[in-house]
Amino acid sequence: MQKFTVTLRAAAVAFAVFHLLGASGCDRNPVEPIGSMETASDEANIQTAPADRADTQPNGKAPVGVAAVTIPVAFASQNNPAWKCDQLGTCSATTMGTCTGKTPAGCAVTSIWMLANINRSLVQTPGNFNQWLKNNGGYSSGCLVIWSRAADWDGSAGLIWVGTDAINSTSQLKALIDQGRRMVAGSTRFASHWVALTGYTGNGTTWSDFTYFDPWDTSATVHRLGDGRVGQGRSLRVYRAG
Repeated sequence: MQKFTVTLRAAAVAFAVFHLLGASGCDRNPVEPIGSMETASDEANIQTAPADRADTQPNGKAPVGVAAVTIPVAFASQNNPAWKCDQLGTCSATTMGTCTGKTPAGCAVTSIWMLANINRSLVQTPGNFNQWLKNNGGYSSGCLVIWSRAADWDGSAGLIWVGTDAINSTSQLKALIDQGRRMVAGSTRFASHWVALTGYTGNGTTWSDFTYFDPWDTSATVHRLGDGRVGQGRSLRVYRAG
């Protein structure tokens, strides 16, 4: 499993979960609406979480001096100006990120990209990924991502779709990460929202040990579980490396 080092460049450089279905009766269905309730009004309120809940690191790594198990993740933002106004799938009123008069809903696609972009050049972006999904049967009903199909984007050596789950306990989540699982988790930041888990610090025994990237952010801010948005009971979409 090769770690991907994030290089922060100009706006065109990639900013991007993986998303697991929750226990909502949709567990057998690999298709689900993504980010349909994200609102552009929150853009002006983007800020780093308090220090005890998030650590802002340019490379997305855990704070210096803290033991950690990391998932190879390349941060990207659905609100990157290079692709935020790209139409999501074939839904004419829906875009990757916040765009005047449109509904932003690219959180799941961007989160999956963060996990899948293992052996690809930084030339590949969430915008490219969205286009690939459009051209290769990656959407249902216009702009509902097909989780299993999304895993085919990075080839046989990339992501492999495992299935759906939910966050039940710290020991369960730690075991999944230790097994090399790469996960997208549901978030309550919006009515429907997804983020990419990035690993854990310390011993992985408390919720705040576990970290994630939020694709709505415009920089690589390391958030922590138990922050009121992601935690016990949230849905997971699980992949593993090929």
